[in-house]
Amino acid sequence: MAKIYGERWVLGESIGSGGQGDVFYASDRSGEISETVALKRLKNRNRAERFIREIEAIRTVDHQHVIRLIDHSPIDAGDSERSMYIVMPVAAGGDLSKRVLAYKNSLDSTLIVAQHLASALAAAHGAGVVHRDVKPQNVLFRDEGHHAILTDFGICYMHADERITPVDEAVGPRVFMPPEMEGGRAIEVRPAADVYSLGKLIYYMISGGVMLPREAIHEEQYAHVFAESGRYHLLKLLLGKMICVEEQRLKTMAEVISELDQIASWEARAQITALNAGTFDALRRLQQKEVEAQRVATANLEARKTEAQILSSFQRSFMEWLCVELRQICDAVHLPGTFDCSVQDAALPGNLSDGRRDGFLEPMSGFELRVTRPQNTFHKIETLQFFLCRVRRMVMSFGNQQREQPLTDTELVFLPYYCRPSDRPQTNVWHGFLTTTSRRKIRPQAVRGATTYHVQKTFVGENYTLFRRFRVSQWPGIRSEITTDIGDAFETFSDYLLQGATSIGP
Repeated sequence: MAKIYGERWVLGESIGSGGQGDVFYASDRSGEISETVALKRLKNRNRAERFIREIEAIRTVDHQHVIRLIDHSPIDAGDSERSMYIVMPVAAGGDLSKRVLAYKNSLDSTLIVAQHLASALAAAHGAGVVHRDVKPQNVLFRDEGHHAILTDFGICYMHADERITPVDEAVGPRVFMPPEMEGGRAIEVRPAADVYSLGKLIYYMISGGVMLPREAIHEEQYAHVFAESGRYHLLKLLLGKMICVEEQRLKTMAEVISELDQIASWEARAQITALNAGTFDALRRLQQKEVEAQRVATANLEARKTEAQILSSFQRSFMEWLCVELRQICDAVHLPGTFDCSVQDAALPGNLSDGRRDGFLEPMSGFELRVTRPQNTFHKIETLQFFLCRVRRMVMSFGNQQREQPLTDTELVFLPYYCRPSDRPQTNVWHGFLTTTSRRKIRPQAVRGATTYHVQKTFVGENYTLFRRFRVSQWPGIRSEITTDIGDAFETFSDYLLQGATSIGP
């Protein structure tokens, strides 16, 4: 005996199955509706809230290109989740995944469907609903024509309601998912998410079913579908503004619809202008040049963001470790009232030379070992500072065309530094770079005609100035070398104090 839902809908053959529901043909035994309908029933009781969300979204968005709601189970049915259902019209034309080859290299047909979906999404956004599951299987067709219908609002985001998706749960089709939603990162879902997915869907159509990975539309193996000039070029420009990071993306469907309309009417408008084919081609190349410059700028911005995140994580780890190392030294040498030793944050100096003409050191953070000697007549406080510096290089560029600057392994310097703070006004502060232990032990104390100092105002460089050059990727493998540097620096510092701390090199 056939199962009946709502004392009205008689279940027929299966149409298909989705993530949270099974779909069947059904008939109305009341006789009110004569044609066959589609009935979607809940198959996973854990998805009951999303099923209710889909009902509410379809009821909220009334649009000719959004699936129509004929009937549904009560949304306050309590324990009767097993009988939850939605009744909708049958889409005789199937879904987009089954007929995508019909749109390959067919720009007019693709534009018609894109305009239908953009208008449906604009209506949804206007009602506070972000679909976030725009994919071929959720685009149905009323018949064999191009009348597109957006369906399956099961994981939509409704701004008026509480979030029902865990923060760390990624939802939506991964190939069509915008980068800001990967890993469930986005808490506030914005309409721009649907802009991205629609852009991927348009490419899927015009390419005949190619799944475009990430933002690869400008790569040659994917860009060849736009080889023809005119409207194809304009479509590529539009998709470049849809399939990109959120900061560079079109934010509203109104903007998308406006550009789709311009592409659709471009040939008619071009025929009435005074521009010839050569001029149009020059303008096309100029536009493409600007798009490429924007793409490079965006890629560079993303690379710098990633570098900053990696560097921030490293810096936190490095400084926590350094603080522990210095506190251990402090505990070992501290003698209250005689040789007071403490660890504290160091005031960052300005940019420092790194001994090369093409760069400088930018201090990022630092600690200092502060030694107080109450019985010392003149210099009661001496400090041994340790700075983590970023190496900055001067980059020469020619012309106004941006170059790609891919992700780099940040170059850093660990730099011990001497500083004697002054407690009297108009008194010079003594400070400078420490020299290496090996160079100071050369006898006689002269190197190439110059006296060898413990502290030198000038960064002399390799084999003389005490420092450690390394890259982020070498941490924590380089930790033992830096521990040795800390020991060498403290040896130099101690020896300098024993010698009276009376001279600093040039």
